[in-house]
Amino acid sequence: MKKTFLVFSFMVIGIFLLGLIYSDPYGSRTVTSSDNSVNPVVQQNDEIVKFVDDMNGANDTTALRIRGWKPKRGPLSGPAGTSPNWFQGNSTVFNAFEGPATGYVAANFNGVTGTNTIDLWLISPNVNGAAGDTISFYSRSPDASTFPDSIRVYWASNGDTVPGSGSFVELGKFKVSTAGWVESRYILPTAGATGRFAINYRVAGGGPSGLNSDFIGVDLIRLLGPAAAPVVCSYTWANQVSGTTALLYSVKTVSNLVGWAAGAGAVVRRTTDGGVTWGNGNPNPGVITGDIYNIEALDANTAYVTTSPGATFIYKTTNGGTTWVQVYTIAGGFINTIKMVSATNGYAFGDVLAGNWLMLKTTDGGSTWTSLATIAGTGDGRNNCLQITGNNMWFGTGQNTVLRSTNLGVNWTVATVTGITGQITGIQFNSATVGIVGGATMSKSLDGGATWALLAASGTGTISGIEGSGNDFWYVRGTTIYRSTDLGASWTLSHTQTAAQNDISLVTDANTCMVGWTAGATGTITKMTGNPVGINDPVSQIPSAYSLMQNYPNPFNPTTNITFALPTAGNVELKIYDITGKEVASLVNTYVNAGTHSVTFDAASYASGIYIYKITAGTFVDSKKMVLIK
Repeated sequence: MKKTFLVFSFMVIGIFLLGLIYSDPYGSRTVTSSDNSVNPVVQQNDEIVKFVDDMNGANDTTALRIRGWKPKRGPLSGPAGTSPNWFQGNSTVFNAFEGPATGYVAANFNGVTGTNTIDLWLISPNVNGAAGDTISFYSRSPDASTFPDSIRVYWASNGDTVPGSGSFVELGKFKVSTAGWVESRYILPTAGATGRFAINYRVAGGGPSGLNSDFIGVDLIRLLGPAAAPVVCSYTWANQVSGTTALLYSVKTVSNLVGWAAGAGAVVRRTTDGGVTWGNGNPNPGVITGDIYNIEALDANTAYVTTSPGATFIYKTTNGGTTWVQVYTIAGGFINTIKMVSATNGYAFGDVLAGNWLMLKTTDGGSTWTSLATIAGTGDGRNNCLQITGNNMWFGTGQNTVLRSTNLGVNWTVATVTGITGQITGIQFNSATVGIVGGATMSKSLDGGATWALLAASGTGTISGIEGSGNDFWYVRGTTIYRSTDLGASWTLSHTQTAAQNDISLVTDANTCMVGWTAGATGTITKMTGNPVGINDPVSQIPSAYSLMQNYPNPFNPTTNITFALPTAGNVELKIYDITGKEVASLVNTYVNAGTHSVTFDAASYASGIYIYKITAGTFVDSKKMVLIK
């Protein structure tokens, strides 16, 4: 009798504890801790975002329906359980991939009763999908969950909203990650101007009494079009008349038409016609004192300069330089550079003052400045050596180090630049990871500035300014300007000025090419202008190396363009093979001049599948894959 009572007691306690575990209808069956760190917003890698729902708002079924989603039960679903078919993310299970901690949509084992099949559909709003577009989303289950939750992905080009109907084509299925958030991507096989895709949580033997279901989260759901066709640009340089012979330390490009330059003796020059004429940007002298080592501008009217004749100052104009107003000063300081990231927010960095780097911020358009952070240091900074991209900040110093922050100045690390023994006089990051710094030599980082390696550079003297975008970098060194089209692997001479240049400033023009100015000694100013080159026309600038580029578009139906570059003329073969290695087409088999060329492949008579294109040009051989989807 006692034994029976003890067994019964343990059963009651077990059921009670199990009830505590499963009492939350929106919870997980896995008793474990998950990594609750929130990820940074995902970069788009130049893909066209045709639809996005970051799930950062309300995600109950009512809110989802308001946004056009169709949360439904599929034909295989068992009776409804204690949780809705989709619900707001639960931060006690794990945090969202990005955004607020509960900013994701979830479903769990309580979606049905007993051991029934879970068949929950999250059908998207209408989207304009093209064949080859990509469905992308992030999903996960709790860390170390032993339950095999799974997701299927569907596409209905006609915009059907009935789960399991014949209109929905299954694109794939997978077991949900139990080791953090993972991105899944599926390619649309057909176009649909009002199509819908569906994320289907389906588990046989699910429910609170089953062995196969637990908890899933879905976040940052997107439909991505292929990256825009790469624009090939041809660049020209032209010396301009600045109207001054003063030494110019800094230049700022606002647009193809608007530019500012500044230098010794409080000289400021401004153009609003692309450099055809440069006017006086400080026609009423007396307010600005000292040499101007850095200039920043938002437009043709609003600009900022800094001088340091004993104390350090920031001045601002809102009327094109007609009048300047002192907006900041501190005794003993030396501000090296100012960067505005918007019309209201900006930063100014300078030499160490009283044991700490001088780091300032403004949130009112530069009218007032306050301390950004207290970061101990020694030494000095360098003019024009601050870059801000997103949440990333880099600041070059005179002690061959780069200060780096990934959260807009809240926290900082310091990296010694291998390969440079003195001052950092130029800095440029073309992405959050790839950057180049210059001084007496040049170094490159591939990890956001954490580590550096010596990089070969052309010319002699100090590298005093670096700019870039994509795979392109430019730098000024003495009287010469160099360009790289391969992230610094090789350099070619772009232009030679009559006097040494101190700074370079480039922006992306409306035609997607770069444009801007350099400025330097004796008032010299040079403008670079970029113009797109037709895709089927040879590029006027001879490439420095052989290359075979990824076809565009890819996937494709039925035509795609294949681009290749030749540094020297010669015989070229460009052939197409199927996945078995059988040659199916010969696109080029002739003598081709040096340059960049593009060929169109028409696959109208070929079956869907993976194809390989291969180029042979002298000793250069390369091949790539492409996907034909009909």
